[in-house]
Amino acid sequence: MRRDFPKLLALIKVSAYLHQYQGPRIIVDEGEYVIATFADYHIAYTLANKVLRPTLLGLPKGVLKVYDVCKGLSGSRSEITAKTITENCEYSQSTVRHYLNQLIRARLLLRDESQREYRYSVIEEKKAALSSIARLEERFGEKEFRNWLKSMLQNGIKSEELVSYDEIKGNIYTPLPECKLH
Repeated sequence: MRRDFPKLLALIKVSAYLHQYQGPRIIVDEGEYVIATFADYHIAYTLANKVLRPTLLGLPKGVLKVYDVCKGLSGSRSEITAKTITENCEYSQSTVRHYLNQLIRARLLLRDESQREYRYSVIEEKKAALSSIARLEERFGEKEFRNWLKSMLQNGIKSEELVSYDEIKGNIYTPLPECKLH
């Protein structure tokens, strides 16, 4: 995570730079600075999702591939067994069983052992804190933003040079439509 976080920050900075004329800016000591918004975070996360997902969940790519097959089978209302998963991916049945056990330990799957061939059901992936803009807002919400504004004013920044919480939140600048992350 420590290795990937600077990469995510770099993507946020690039998004803010690319949208600098659409997003909020602040002037400090005659220098103008672009402010990254939640929309910039959303763009960065959407781009980095596949790279960050194994790190955030602490699972190898192969295990997550089996999990994605399980989600696909769940969505098509098919029974999820080791056999049906093996038919839908390139892994052997023993590898699939090994990966299924890891997914159960990670609390992403439930196993029904009442039948001879175990049945599995998907527990929706609990996205890590970085994956949810709502969670990001909880952590860096309006109260924290107002505290930051107060500190900026104490450092000599004029109030008319500051941005509003709505601008940071992305209500004014929204380059992406609402979409679900996969």
